[in-house]
Amino acid sequence: MKFESRYGIGEIVIYDPLKRKDACGTDQLLEVQGVSFSMEGTHYFCRYPTTGVTAVFSEKQLEGDPLFDQEKGCYEGTDA
Repeated sequence: MKFESRYGIGEIVIYDPLKRKDACGTDQLLEVQGVSFSMEGTHYFCRYPTTGVTAVFSEKQLEGDPLFDQEKGCYEGTDA
């Protein structure tokens, strides 16, 4: 069985709390620390760089960085 995720470990993603009806705030840049696959979907363990706190987000709560190369698993110009 093959599992694929939209975002890779180490990728910087954007969390937009305004996508939720009951939340307010500004966009947050997060780093993907882990990926979990379940019957409910794919979940991402992401770290807030300012506090170091790790939280879990669903795929639809996040937006990816277009500069991150998913196939190589790193940003262009860096070694994987």
